Amino acid sequence: MSKSLWCVMLAGLLGAAAAASSAEPRKVTGVLAAVGKDSITLQCRSNQTETVALNPATAIKINGEAATPADLKAGMRITALVQDTQPATEIRAFVAPPISNFSVKGKIIGLNPGSFTVLAGDGTTNTVAYNDRTIVWLKERMGKASDLRVGLAIVALAPNSQPAVEIRVLQPQPKQQPLP
Repeated sequence: MSKSLWCVMLAGLLGAAAAASSAEPRKVTGVLAAVGKDSITLQCRSNQTETVALNPATAIKINGEAATPADLKAGMRITALVQDTQPATEIRAFVAPPISNFSVKGKIIGLNPGSFTVLAGDGTTNTVAYNDRTIVWLKERMGKASDLRVGLAIVALAPNSQPAVEIRVLQPQPKQQPLP
């Protein structure tokens, strides 16, 4: 093989590698299950866990404020930006305020795409919106909005008429009307 052909092939391979590494970072989202010395483990919506490597250059923010790995606690909602197999470039953590600050508690009495209606213990009803960022907890595991059913007792963390941040199912799921 001639030197010029070899140089052209090498340049092509290097260009392809540079293009692949400049792709958008992958987002890994889940609930923080564990914090290690150089990594974090997330429980993802698929009920799978994923370990994300950290290094000193990893930027960490909790509710938008700069933080350190020592500030990360199990149960936080996390989005990690990961490039290929490299350590995360950024960790975005969210800590929801306590339930009492903006909670809706009761039984689901109606389901609609993007919202559901809850009957509270005092007889009042509340409509709770949700979106693809809403975390749903089914006992000890993460679920999806499509797991919600009429008749479930829930607590929804829904600040100031915003979509719910988190929905916690308080009893086992009945086999009833699925979410449309």
